[in-house]
Amino acid sequence: MNNRQTKILHQLVRNNTNETLTIDMIASSLNCSERTVRNDFKQIDLWLKKESFQAEIIRRPNIGVRFEGSDKEKRQILSLIDQSRPMQADRSDEERKLHIMTMLINEGKTVSLQDLMNEFFVSKQVIKQDLLEISSWLEPFGLAVESKQKVGIRLIGKERDKRTALLRFHTFFEEDNLPSFYNKWFSEAELSKVKHQIKRLEKELNKQFTSDSFLNLVFHLLITTQRIKRKQTISLSLENAEALKAKKEYEVTRNHLKELESFFLIKFPEDEILYFLLHVLSLKEKNTGTHSFNEAAEDIHGLIRTMIQKTSQLTNITHDTDPLLFDSLAAHMQTTFERIKHGLYHKNPLLLEIKQAYPYTFATLFQIMEELNETVGFVFPEDEIGYLVLHFEASKERLKKLNGKNKRAIVVCSMGIGMSQLLTTKIERKFHSLELLRCVAADEVEESIRHDQPDFIISTIPLEHTTLPVILVSPLFPKAEEEKLKEFISTADREKFSDFSALKKFLDQELIILGEELEGPDKIIESLCGLLEKNGYVNKDYVHDSIEREALSATAIGGEIAIPHGNPRNVLKQGVAVAIFKNPVHWKQQLVSVVFMLAIKDTKDEAVKKMFEEISYLGENQNLIEEWKKMKTADQFYTSI
Repeated sequence: MNNRQTKILHQLVRNNTNETLTIDMIASSLNCSERTVRNDFKQIDLWLKKESFQAEIIRRPNIGVRFEGSDKEKRQILSLIDQSRPMQADRSDEERKLHIMTMLINEGKTVSLQDLMNEFFVSKQVIKQDLLEISSWLEPFGLAVESKQKVGIRLIGKERDKRTALLRFHTFFEEDNLPSFYNKWFSEAELSKVKHQIKRLEKELNKQFTSDSFLNLVFHLLITTQRIKRKQTISLSLENAEALKAKKEYEVTRNHLKELESFFLIKFPEDEILYFLLHVLSLKEKNTGTHSFNEAAEDIHGLIRTMIQKTSQLTNITHDTDPLLFDSLAAHMQTTFERIKHGLYHKNPLLLEIKQAYPYTFATLFQIMEELNETVGFVFPEDEIGYLVLHFEASKERLKKLNGKNKRAIVVCSMGIGMSQLLTTKIERKFHSLELLRCVAADEVEESIRHDQPDFIISTIPLEHTTLPVILVSPLFPKAEEEKLKEFISTADREKFSDFSALKKFLDQELIILGEELEGPDKIIESLCGLLEKNGYVNKDYVHDSIEREALSATAIGGEIAIPHGNPRNVLKQGVAVAIFKNPVHWKQQLVSVVFMLAIKDTKDEAVKKMFEEISYLGENQNLIEEWKKMKTADQFYTSI
């Protein structure tokens, strides 16, 4: 027998309850198809005969499978299995966690620590750590791992939340290839059948789903069939159920699901049909043109206007003057609004990158949407806020006429008006995104810096005693110097945050923790908020506010950095407390070594925006993080920045 067949026999022999195991349950626990399990039974039958056992595997159609044999034979079989299972100890951490999660979510089993230790040949501490990571991942889905003495470990939560978690299972393992992950659960025939049915549904409804939406719908439907077989069905209490049934999409969707019943040998309950319809209606479609103002409901328009207005006020960026922002948000929010309203979770695969690249915009929009939750009647998930960030960042680029490596520069040329104009024209033609503020003489440089605030200087002559980066070029600006300027701009980007001047402005040596051992985000937030409160930066409510904020959306932004913060109403004066850990701590699904506890009151402050940019850049500078982790004193750290 192979490893999988050994596991199947082990499950059946160890099943001391009167419960009959279904083929579906066994297939799910092993992440394989039912057809594979049926074929494995034949091999197990041959092995039992070969080993001269009288025991046998009893299969009853539509009922399940059980092992029938004497207690003596059970002990002998288990002994043989244990002798042949040293390979189990070599299973990877990922395989072990996947198996535990499958038992808890997909099978709904109650297991004991001892069972898991025996199954995987690992210590109690390893299993406890696995359960801690699994619990942390499941928390945002509204699910909890409950452990009770003499009862065991089980998963607590609603069926629709379990479905949502199952559909996002692959993200726990950072698996990008959705089909390859779920291919372990479903047969090729099942996958092919459902894909074909969804394509027909898409065509009949005259929709064009994005590739991600299409795959999500395929695997949502496959998971639904699996749960119905287990009698784990959705129960909805929709006030608008009759309105949904009146939609043209309802009858089409219902007919397509009914066509699948004979293939999967199930019946789709009415609530399951409505739940699937909600997913169909809320999925993203390919961009098929400009959406008109009237395509979205007025309540969505009102929300968008308020969101844009508040963001403009908090950031001091005139988003409310960008008409394209309203149009793009209206198109985006049509399906998003329905999806969130009905609790349909949509994982944003770019969320971590968005948090790391745009921490200031994300924090601002998170605060705004938290304030608007009561108005709209539901909570905006962080994944959806991540998508909003991209719309506002695109608006920022349009408003500032930015594209890529965009900079502001002054040109210094001492060879007369004609040559100066020629040089300026050549640079503008080659660097469309570079804004040349003016062309000045050498003695006008400092005045221009104060007045125009350029990022750097392009000069035909050497300059001394200037505070800005300078690139020296020929007045004729030949081809070679185009590449030189490109490299200079790129290098300037990398060196832009080398001194962390904005961060240092908010930091005090009394607000630095080095070398302490603190477990978990809550303890770290409590310690840092304690320093902030003691030194007059925040009031006593800030710590509770920050912990609640963290529970809604993890503030880890990648690069071993976290930026927890609370509501500005509890900030007395702006500041930042820092904790640096030699050994990274678990922060939800990430490892964190540097924690910036932010106390921000004025989000319009340019220094605050600059500080967020510096922190974002720090996430790309792992060498500096490693240097900080080695530091012994607060003074040493403070001096280094």
